Amino acid sequence: MVLDRRVHQSLGPDSQDNVGPEHIVAAMLEHLKPRVLPHYPAATFEVTKRAIFIEFHEPMGSGEDPTVDLVVGLRRREEGLWIPNTEQHRWDPSHPEKHTDLLTAEPKSLRVTRARAIRLAKAENKRPGRHSDPPLCSFNLEALALMFVEPGQGVPTALLQLWERGAKDLARRNTPDPAGVSAPIKVADREYAVERLTQAADMLRAALERDDDEYQVRAYLSRLWPEFIAPTPFGETKARVAARLQAGKPLAVTSAGALATTGTALKQPRAYGVPPGGSDD
Repeated sequence: MVLDRRVHQSLGPDSQDNVGPEHIVAAMLEHLKPRVLPHYPAATFEVTKRAIFIEFHEPMGSGEDPTVDLVVGLRRREEGLWIPNTEQHRWDPSHPEKHTDLLTAEPKSLRVTRARAIRLAKAENKRPGRHSDPPLCSFNLEALALMFVEPGQGVPTALLQLWERGAKDLARRNTPDPAGVSAPIKVADREYAVERLTQAADMLRAALERDDDEYQVRAYLSRLWPEFIAPTPFGETKARVAARLQAGKPLAVTSAGALATTGTALKQPRAYGVPPGGSDD
């Protein structure tokens, strides 16, 4: 959300008063709550370093539970925007509009493949690890995808390149801002992030090398996306079970050994599948 600087003249480093972001972010939070909660009563709100993070706690049928990061921005007198840094009580330069332009640029085939690879990488990034927070922020994964996903690749190859080449690049430096406006993207524990990218790449490569064996493929991919891929053909993922329970539909086991809700067998995951929306086509 970009604020009108004719109204908010005191905000930002290039204003006369150089007022920081805390007050306007808090005001935006109070503005949002009464507009969101009547529709999503379980929603929660958190002010993060850059944004107001909203979790709705209403999983869809696929088990996914979408979230929103709402960033309050100011138009810079130069290129791009000022965005909040609530941890340092200041505004930092960024250019999210250029980031969007880069991610949505033609050709369509590259754009779609890259978007699917990013979605899969973000899902894996949320997998529990030795730190409570994900190893990389979502923007870092998008930047790596812009760097390493190339035309003509299918989704598995694109994802493999994002992880393999991304790990090598991250091992030597923080990822640069694709728009060339912000400082390189910070990582809390770069060594751990490289380890996770490398581990993910190794498991995906192993699955691709054994793509004639459904059980082997599932064994590897379910470790990458345990919420979305069951380790056996008739298994059920945690996300889908949670979604059924959230919807108030009782679970049962059919005579074939599959889980079902209210008498209807659930669709089984694809043999060589990826999380919903990540098919290689």
